[in-house]
Amino acid sequence: IIKRYEGGTYLDLFVIESQSYVDQSMVARVMEYESVARMRYIRQCFKKHVPMHTRLPMILTVVLYVGESKWNAAKRLS
Repeated sequence: IIKRYEGGTYLDLFVIESQSYVDQSMVARVMEYESVARMRYIRQCFKKHVPMHTRLPMILTVVLYVGESKWNAAKRLS
């Protein structure tokens, strides 16, 4: 789920991911999702001739784990 809020010239993304099982690659997948979103934004800036010093969007990703066993995978990149 991606929810976009525009304020001035900034576009921020709030992503909610539902996860029903422990996935050891979750932290890497979140990084990939965020990287793809930023690259999409950069490509759109080039098409619209937006100055490249424009701030990149803030992306906040929340993973809601609803599985039964304890989450034992990484929670952040170290």
